[in-house]
Order: sequence, then structure tokens, then C-alpha cells
Amino acid sequence: MIDICMYGCRGCNFACKYCMGPEKVDSDEEFVLDGQRLYESITFYRNRAKKNSAGFVIWGGEPLLHFRELSQTVSFLNDRFPNEQIMVSTNGFLLKSEKIRKFIEEKNIKIQLSVDGVAQKIRSNFNPLEDETVSSFLAGLANKNLLTINCTMHDKNYSVNANIDYFAEWMKDSECLESKLNIRLTPFNESSLTPEFNFSEKKLSIFINEFEQLYIKSLFGKANGLILRHFAKYPLKAVKKSNFQKVGWAEFNPCSKFYSGQTDFSKHIDTKGNFVSCNLVDSGIPPRGKSVKEIPEYCESCKYRSMRGCWPCPAGDFAEKCEWKFAWMQFQERMLLLSKILEHRNLWQL
Repeated sequence: MIDICMYGCRGCNFACKYCMGPEKVDSDEEFVLDGQRLYESITFYRNRAKKNSAGFVIWGGEPLLHFRELSQTVSFLNDRFPNEQIMVSTNGFLLKSEKIRKFIEEKNIKIQLSVDGVAQKIRSNFNPLEDETVSSFLAGLANKNLLTINCTMHDKNYSVNANIDYFAEWMKDSECLESKLNIRLTPFNESSLTPEFNFSEKKLSIFINEFEQLYIKSLFGKANGLILRHFAKYPLKAVKKSNFQKVGWAEFNPCSKFYSGQTDFSKHIDTKGNFVSCNLVDSGIPPRGKSVKEIPEYCESCKYRSMRGCWPCPAGDFAEKCEWKFAWMQFQERMLLLSKILEHRNLWQL
């Protein structure tokens, strides 16, 4: 899916401290939707993309906070790409509005809900899964395969099992346990911008152990239906042989290639029709953080030095210590070895 960032719509009603985007405040710049240029940029990207990029995800700020601009963006995409799914990433607060809920239903929009499970209160006192009206609406979307949930895992939200229990209880109470809802438990990449959220010590160990258990259950297909249906997708996709390839900064990923000027297009496009470095920024402001030009000296002795899986998000820098990244790469190493053993065992049995 292509990320569409609404130009000038940077305001957000939440202030999540670990957010890698810029400060979520509106500027004097107004919303711009250059339809012709946006269409040309989407076509330009698709003609060069190596993977299928059908569908769109709309980002802000908080898109629902800018409802008029969101309506215009959705209408443009529906007119030009009538058969493609549109998804909106939101914290869910403004789903309290009947007008917005009706709009989402009429336009058949899929929602990507950002909610941090057992740690939601560090983001906001409002939890969309605990508000009766919003929760019921979200459950209805889940049963129509129009909802996905992203839960960010960090030092204040480190237990995979506790979050699985939390979301499972919500799905049970909301009668969407049998839906195809996918809940992504996304690890927070260690960052010098927000060090208080970096995994460390005992909390890091708990997260890695529980995430590894989830991966193994998914790999063996031995997890119960709940795990396989709702939580297995991300762990299986997270472990990649390519993460152990030696790469330079410009080769890390499409984001960093655009960020460092190695390519002139990316999968992130704002409504002005400009390619941007990240789904959290538009072309009117620079990305938050710094561009990493060279590897820090403390990486020299590390066995994972210059490996793809150890590079940080281009919006941030390396943290002063890399306890999380080192443990993450060790986890992947173990899981790749396990996969290889299983592969050889299956061949032997044949």
C-alpha cells in the first residue's frame, strides 16, 4: 500500500512521547491537494516498485482531526482508483463522532487503529476499546475485515502475553473473536530521541522471551486458533535472512535511500504530489532526527556491525547503547537456525 500524507495536516490530539514524527502541531501552511501531480507521483512510483502497491493508507497528524481534508483526499482516491482499498491510520478518539463513523461506513474505509493495549494510559486517558460506542463500532469493522490494530511494544509495555490477554478479552467481550482481525505487536526501535522507552535489562528479557515463544508457536502451527488468527503474522514476517546482509546506509531500505538522496522516489507521497521520506512528515517540514552518515565507533567490535537488521529508523539516530538491537538480532539468529533445522528434518522425512 502507498502512504498518503495530508499536506499541512500535522495536528494531533494525542502527544505520544515515543512518536518518531515531528511535533504534532499545525502550522500556518494550509492543506493542499494537487490532484494531477498526486496522480502522476502514484503512477511514477508504481511503474518502478518491485512489489505490488495496491491500496492507500492515509496519515496526518491525526487524520480524523482534519475531517474536511480527509474527505477531499478520500474522494480523490475513490475517483481515480475506484477499486482500491483505502485505510486511515488513527488513534480512534474522534470515532466518537457519529458523522465520522457514518463517513467511514459509507466509504468502506479500513481503519488502522493505534492503541497500546495495557499501556494505553501513557498515551491518553481515552481508550477506544473501552468506550462503549467506539468499541462497538470497531468490533463491527473487525467482523467486516475492515480493522487492523497496531500495538507498540516498549519499556513501559513489554509483556507480549499481557497484551495478547488484553486484546483477546476485548475481542471476546465484543463478539469479534472469530474475525480476521490482525493485531501487530510492534517492537519500538531503540532511539536516542526517546530513550525512556528503550527496552532494557529485565523488561527486554521478558519481551524477547515472550515474543520468541509467539514466533515458535506460529512457526510450528501449534498455537491455538486465537494466536494464529490474530497475532502470528508480524512475528513470522519479522525474522528475515536479509537482516544479516552487510549493507551501507544508502542500501538499508527505501526510506533511507530517499532520505540520503540515493533515489528520487519513495512509497510515501504527500497530497501536494511530492515524495517524502516518511509517512509521518509532509514536504513542508524536514524529518525529525538526523541522517546517520557513518557507523558510531562503539559498533566496531559488534558481530552485527553494518547488518541490515541493526540500522535504526532513518528518522532517528543510534542510541548510545544498543542493548535492544543486539538482543533482537540474537533472537532472529536463533529463529533462523530453528527454521533451518526444521527444513532439514522435513527433507529427511521425505
